Amino acid sequence: MSIRNFFNKIHSGARVFFKGLFIGMRNTEDNIMLKGSDGAGDSGIHKEVHDKRVSKALLKGEVTQEVVDLRYRTYLVERESKKYEFFSPFLVQKKSEKEIEKLGCMNSDGHDIILVQPNHVVQESVAEALDRLDCKDKVSENYIINITRSFPTRYRLEEYTHKVVVKLGDTDSDAIVDFYVTKYINKSDFKSAAFVHEIERMVMNGRNSDILSFDDLYFETLHAWNCPDMYTFKFSKPVFRNCVEFDGSYVLSFDMKVVDGGTDITKEYYSEEMAKKYENKESRNQTIDLLDYACNTDYMEKVKRKYVCEECGKEIEYDPVKIDELDPVVLKDDDETQTEDEELPKTNVTGFYDAELSKTTFGKFLCHECMMKQLSELQIQKAEELEKK
Repeated sequence: MSIRNFFNKIHSGARVFFKGLFIGMRNTEDNIMLKGSDGAGDSGIHKEVHDKRVSKALLKGEVTQEVVDLRYRTYLVERESKKYEFFSPFLVQKKSEKEIEKLGCMNSDGHDIILVQPNHVVQESVAEALDRLDCKDKVSENYIINITRSFPTRYRLEEYTHKVVVKLGDTDSDAIVDFYVTKYINKSDFKSAAFVHEIERMVMNGRNSDILSFDDLYFETLHAWNCPDMYTFKFSKPVFRNCVEFDGSYVLSFDMKVVDGGTDITKEYYSEEMAKKYENKESRNQTIDLLDYACNTDYMEKVKRKYVCEECGKEIEYDPVKIDELDPVVLKDDDETQTEDEELPKTNVTGFYDAELSKTTFGKFLCHECMMKQLSELQIQKAEELEKK
């Protein structure tokens, strides 16, 4: 063995030795930092805190009290939010109920309309997509309205119905259900032409069809007129009344028996603890954070942003915690007056909106007062230019 090969072998062995030494030191340090030398109590506290996280419970499929509160709160907030139109996080206006005349519903028979439920394809959930990974069959489309049949049919009525109108029947156990199907052929669906022709033969010749034969109708309300979301309705024993043409649609009318006249699904997930928090107005100060950002002070400090007005030097800060504590301002209707006290909150919490807007518009950060001053000067300048012309 030459001297050169001898020293190369020693050098290679030394590299392996020190590399293994440093890796061992790093692993030892990691174990000490994570487990602690005798930190059984600390690790127990750490585990107890993390076990209460909503995100961890949701991932594990556990129904903890935090999950129950989150579920009930989500339903309440979602239902209440449907009543308002949002212009910004702090500026909303209550929606006005649509008049029945503007919904395009036939009401020549004089029966009162209970609700109008639009119908469309329901998007497939992640769980449903995972369940059919090994399925080679064609994906079946699910609709808001569900029609059950005990026999095969050429046409699925739910595929061509764009809304269902439920009217009061002669008794409390009876209802009149109208299916609105389009009279225009969908060129992308080869069965659409045959379906429309089948309906036309029913209207003109009084011909019977298997379209009219089904067992039950079931749906959960979603963006329905005159009914909140997540109410269940079920009707059975359909008896065909007539088929007429109305406002670009064919209306198939049935007499049906009421099986479920509107059950609130959210009552099944009622949380007494969360209801008490809302009653005592405690919920607005208790934020359920899926990712635990509210408890992570390092994260909250990291996302804070500071702006300095380039005109007057005023400091403006974006603070996500203070933003969550603000209540939105509800705009009044035209026939109601709005006092100065009910205007947008004059606080520095929302000042970062003005700073970011002025940076985009004028190319520099401005506070609210300086931005309004800049806008006034531009308005005066535009007026003077118009006078010169």
